[in-house]
Amino acid sequence: MTPDQIKEALERHRVTQTRLADVAGIEVDKMNKVLAGRRRLQVDEHAKIEAFFRELDGGAGAAPHASGLAEERLPLSNLRVAPLPPRPDRQNKVPLLGSGQAGADGVFELNNGEPIDYVDRPLGLAGKGRIYCIYVDGDSMEPAHTHGDLLFVDAARKPFPGRDAVIELNPESDGAPARAFIKRIVKLTPDYVELFEFRPKERTFRLPRAKIRNLHLVLKNTDMY
Repeated sequence: MTPDQIKEALERHRVTQTRLADVAGIEVDKMNKVLAGRRRLQVDEHAKIEAFFRELDGGAGAAPHASGLAEERLPLSNLRVAPLPPRPDRQNKVPLLGSGQAGADGVFELNNGEPIDYVDRPLGLAGKGRIYCIYVDGDSMEPAHTHGDLLFVDAARKPFPGRDAVIELNPESDGAPARAFIKRIVKLTPDYVELFEFRPKERTFRLPRAKIRNLHLVLKNTDMY
């Protein structure tokens, strides 16, 4: 079910978001993110919500699925090409490059190819051409970003101290996939970037500029709405 389908069902059955969060087994703030299109439902959460509304509808057939984003998390190293949106409004869509599925060190492979899907463009990003988004997969970025959060990234804006960034690393060898991680910027110098991470333990560390290919700004709600 898409966020709009869920909201329509909530209104039709006069169910509160708090009640639906209890049904899905998640916190209310996470349900709010789902309805705002900023968090993806996990498979079990999606199934619980579908079953709940199907029962309220008298056991009718399963509610239609959306684009399938709630059903699987695609690692960035195994992306599939998605068709363009059905109507000619790519200017109203943002490419989804997959999931930031990080390993123990928080590093994931960054897809630089075709998007796997498109999501609605926030109003504040109208006319901006170098926007992409990724899903957070796992807990390596908590508490700043939780599992299932949808992050919008502006590849045209350089990050600055106090803000989170997608840090793309130089390939380890010719033909190697691009690798990246999301960290908070502490300090920028010509020789290194000082970063802060929450997990596996809170710490600051320095990354030489020679290892960095790109720095992209992770956007906040205030940047988009």
